[in-house]
Amino acid sequence: MCNIACGERISLNEIVDILNKILNKDIKSIYTEPRQGDVKHSLADISKAKNILGYDPKYGLEAGLKETIEWYKNE
Repeated sequence: MCNIACGERISLNEIVDILNKILNKDIKSIYTEPRQGDVKHSLADISKAKNILGYDPKYGLEAGLKETIEWYKNE
């Protein structure tokens, strides 16, 4: 099994900012106390996919989200 990702570390706040920018929205985050088991930081290790599959991400997260949203809007 391999992780398929862009190899970037990004926070949920940054994802919300990116989506607000792409969608031209001003969605506000609602902060609550963390729940037991919540993941504080996450970064997919894509080295196995690179080694086994020759995987090389062509898009960063922002560009990938933008293209995916544009595709979805046109379907």
